[in-house]
Amino acid sequence: MSLTQKGKQFFKENKIFCIFFAVMVIYYTYNMFAIKPWYDELYTYYFFVSRGPVYSAIHWPVPNNHVFYSVLSAFLDYLGNSYIGLRGISLLSACANLVLLYKLAGKFISSHLAAGCTFLYAAIWQVNNLSVQGRGYTLSILFYLISLHCLYRICKEEAGKVTYIVFAISLTGGLYALISSTFWVIPVCLTGGVVLLFLKKYKTLWKLIGVSVAAAAMTFFLYLLIWLAIGSNLMSKDPANAYYGVYQVTIILKTPIEAMITGMEYMLATPYIQGDARSYIVAELFDYLTGVFNLFYTNAGSYLTVFCAVMGITALIAAIKNRGRNMAKWFLGIYFAVTVIMVPVMLIIQSVQPYYRVFTFLGVPVAMLLAWTVQYLVNIREKPETLAQISCGLMLLISVFFLTREGYNYQYADRENEIAEIFEEEAAQIDTICYMDDYQKYVLKFHYGMDPAEVSMQEAEYVLLPKELHDEDYTVPAWPTLYTHESVDFVCLSNDFTMIRESKAYELYQRK
Repeated sequence: MSLTQKGKQFFKENKIFCIFFAVMVIYYTYNMFAIKPWYDELYTYYFFVSRGPVYSAIHWPVPNNHVFYSVLSAFLDYLGNSYIGLRGISLLSACANLVLLYKLAGKFISSHLAAGCTFLYAAIWQVNNLSVQGRGYTLSILFYLISLHCLYRICKEEAGKVTYIVFAISLTGGLYALISSTFWVIPVCLTGGVVLLFLKKYKTLWKLIGVSVAAAAMTFFLYLLIWLAIGSNLMSKDPANAYYGVYQVTIILKTPIEAMITGMEYMLATPYIQGDARSYIVAELFDYLTGVFNLFYTNAGSYLTVFCAVMGITALIAAIKNRGRNMAKWFLGIYFAVTVIMVPVMLIIQSVQPYYRVFTFLGVPVAMLLAWTVQYLVNIREKPETLAQISCGLMLLISVFFLTREGYNYQYADRENEIAEIFEEEAAQIDTICYMDDYQKYVLKFHYGMDPAEVSMQEAEYVLLPKELHDEDYTVPAWPTLYTHESVDFVCLSNDFTMIRESKAYELYQRK
């Protein structure tokens, strides 16, 4: 059968999903260009993506760099379009995730409800919100889904060398893209371990352990490059260090351990996850998970938290009943149970409350749990296939309802968009500028490909002044503003500059 014939057959057998997928590709592509990037994305583009893949791979000024995402995006940036460079990887991942989830769900439930699972996943606000953002979360979910596909084949003992290699790469890729991927990497590995251990497939279990260790080693090596680069850079710039002024490569060759430790200490000293007392984490756990799930479906956080707990236990019971008789039910039940248990356990052990977006990957098990529950309900009724088709239609309507809501397609940025508009006519001719906040340099680079020299007001050709700096009582900068009222030379501004344009938050001045 030719590739064209296979494509036609797949479309015929999976028509409703294929149509939905095509619409979502258009939807995601439109949003990639229509929704302007916000501060974190612009920061990523300015400091990493636009500076190339090698620079992205070895720099870590703050943990806001999702390293592997920036590396891959830097390659796309060579195409010459900043939107594709910054967001193209997320776009490709978002589209691939729909296919991978559909294929994964189809291993356990009917094709109609597998499609319904995909509809519900796409309708999750946080999934949609991050689908085309220039951040690493959607890429991490791509690796998560790939790892689940590989793990299922491994547990069925249908995996060859390629599957094991892809599994190791997916774990490494997830952690390299987003270090908080540990929240899904550990449950995935534990799922495989539990499935194989209780089925007494010890040979396969040892293979799984081996490939997981290999993934950990690859991840360590990739982050080692960052630690060496950071450490050697800090040592060469520290006047109190014996290697002050020495080339970084020389430092790495002469004292790699010290460079590594210096880099590790720097990275660990810049945490991005809120830590607190373990007693507080336990007491606030339900509210925290409710907050996570409130960003899935509006005001459904508490219901989803209880639903996941109840259905996780139900899935585990179903798995135990089918152990050894039905691999699909056994695997799925263990996967649900381990995921539901391990996420809160890891939060408690680490005593942290990460940003809610870290748990966007939970959209996968949540959508699958919902579809699996519907599958169970229709199977105990007459005409289950008809009911599955009706349920699929209802899930599609739910998805359309959510995806067409205003909150699903809003502009992420506010001041960033103002700056882009106010600079529109002058951007190409700006050689020198006095930046008053961090937004400006990032906007000029992303939207106009400009990187003018940053100078003082006395030397600048242009000044973009945030209006709040006119307030004499404005003394404490509101991040990311760089100056206070007192630090601005308003006499120089009045005598040497002319205001040529203004917006809601800014005034653009040009030297007379």
